[in-house]
Amino acid sequence: MTGVSFALQGAGLLALPLAGTSLPLTLACIVAFSTGYGTSVIARPSIVADSFGVPQFAGILAVMTVPIALSRAGAPLAATWLGDWRFLVAIGLAALLAAIALIPLSRTPPVDHPPVPTQDSVTGHHCGAAP
Repeated sequence: MTGVSFALQGAGLLALPLAGTSLPLTLACIVAFSTGYGTSVIARPSIVADSFGVPQFAGILAVMTVPIALSRAGAPLAATWLGDWRFLVAIGLAALLAAIALIPLSRTPPVDHPPVPTQDSVTGHHCGAAP
């Protein structure tokens, strides 16, 4: 599913320079990009939890947040530096490359993580039992 969302983002960005001044084509590109982006934002936490396990969730998500924030902050600077359609093509190709990179991962079974210990299993107490 995430690969499809990256592909939608890439297709929307690559098609945007071709839309010209056509409002319907521009809106279609924006909808494609926004749908892909929104899906990836919603899917990210569950993908991290499924891939690395719930106990490592916070640490992995924290490590991911820094590069994501830097890329969001740097994107307008890169767009200004390139100055025209090249930025959209470069970012669109990067999104499509990310979608292609996820193809092998979609074919592997999820990792089986050991169960997270509960308070009862750590202390040996059971509900209703005296300590």
